[in-house]
Amino acid sequence: MWKYNPRFLSTAYYDPAVSDEKPVIWIAKDPMGISEKEMNKTRQYGVDISNDNATINDKGDVIVTGSPPNYQLPPKM
Repeated sequence: MWKYNPRFLSTAYYDPAVSDEKPVIWIAKDPMGISEKEMNKTRQYGVDISNDNATINDKGDVIVTGSPPNYQLPPKM
């Protein structure tokens, strides 16, 4: 069986997509309820989606009232 050199493994690139938390798609809640329908359809495919903290007003502007879903403050150094 093939074995990698431990020195190579310690410096090999490890794609963050392999270990990072799955992202959540963020869409705005709308007065016609389209976002609710889209969220229901999208979740059927195992995709996380949310319309929390974002709405579309009657002029079509997106109003953000809080952080995106699964947002985490970066660690303080």
